[in-house]
Amino acid sequence: MTLESERRATVFWLLLGASALAGVASVPYLVDIASQVPGMVPGALAHGGRLYLFTAIQSLLFTLPTAWIGLTLAPRVGLGLLTSPIGVALRRAIVAGLAMGVLLVAGSALAEKHLPQISMRAPAWWKGLLASLSAGVNEEIWFRLGVMTMLMVGGAALFGRRSEPAPIDAGSESAPVDTGSDPPLASRVPTWVRWTACVISALLFGALHLPQADAITSLTPGVVAYALVGNGILGVLLGWLYWKHGLLSAMVAHASTDVVLHVVAPLAIP
Repeated sequence: MTLESERRATVFWLLLGASALAGVASVPYLVDIASQVPGMVPGALAHGGRLYLFTAIQSLLFTLPTAWIGLTLAPRVGLGLLTSPIGVALRRAIVAGLAMGVLLVAGSALAEKHLPQISMRAPAWWKGLLASLSAGVNEEIWFRLGVMTMLMVGGAALFGRRSEPAPIDAGSESAPVDTGSDPPLASRVPTWVRWTACVISALLFGALHLPQADAITSLTPGVVAYALVGNGILGVLLGWLYWKHGLLSAMVAHASTDVVLHVVAPLAIP
């Protein structure tokens, strides 16, 4: 096993552990929401800690393939856990995440009159905080490290720029030597491929929230559009941060946005 593969394995196990903990952390928030939905009772799984175990296992089932494939492929297209100085990555992540949270709260207030009325009590702030951290870890592993990386690598393989042969010098008797090799894949990925991977993964990220919306209210065209657009805009920002600064930056930004949505807004807006 090379040093690079050893490091990848270490990061992989760290991500698995973080994913399991994130799944467990989301349970209090999910139970609180489920208890307010008519006909949606947590049931027997909520007893004896079985719901915590079930949620951790469910998280790992998604994280196992996406983390391994993502960590294997990401270096090929210049992606990684941290690809810029940590101070820059975290500062931009926090600022962008908080700003996006404020934008989404404002957008929600404007769209409220066009959406079905939902009468639900916001879970306690600490449950919202745990859910925010959980989403920041797991959803970024699944959709940025996993889905976006795979889309970018696939797009690069299909549409990546190839090296141009060296021009022949008219005064030279020797033809250029063709080494038969292309520059690294990361340097050959067209910008439009990166953006396309970013947008598609963002739309899939938005679609993930549709079942939750369906459980709470009816999936009207307005609800579907709201879920896809709101989460899609956030997903594009997170994809850009992953592309420019690394997965850690996307995780921190996601958690920061959710803290505004699930902690600050419920406390500030009764």
